[in-house]
Amino acid sequence: MAEEVILLDFWVSPFALRVKIALAEKGVEYESREEDLSNKSPLLLKINPVHKQVPVLIHNGKPVCESLIIVQYIDEVWNHKSPLLPCDPHQRAQARFWADFVDKKEWKRGKAGPGITLPVPDPRRHKSPHLRPRSPAGNPSPSPHPPQRGSGIPDSEKSL
Repeated sequence: MAEEVILLDFWVSPFALRVKIALAEKGVEYESREEDLSNKSPLLLKINPVHKQVPVLIHNGKPVCESLIIVQYIDEVWNHKSPLLPCDPHQRAQARFWADFVDKKEWKRGKAGPGITLPVPDPRRHKSPHLRPRSPAGNPSPSPHPPQRGSGIPDSEKSL
């Protein structure tokens, strides 16, 4: 049986981006379904009735909610590739601490530090086919932007 992996997301969500990066690192093909957060789909409301938020990973019909939990799930299920977290328990705890710190302290403020605003990357502009949503057939969706020369970082983000 082929695995069915669906990600309910919103393109500007840094939490959905975290999940997309984990899926790309593990080489997992998935179907991306972008949610309209002002008019949430019945599917989102059904599978995440507590928070009613994205991202939600649906793996073979079973939903997993909350980005850090989804990343841990991805690491455990697709364990044929190198782990996303260090093997050493202390280093793993440190990585989890900083991920939690960013979630609780910095992203809620919208800051990376004193006077530094974090950019929100647009995965639709990303050149890697791994971070672009996949069609139901598993092929990367074509990028809506023509290829660019240079660093690939938008000018608005270069000042950081």
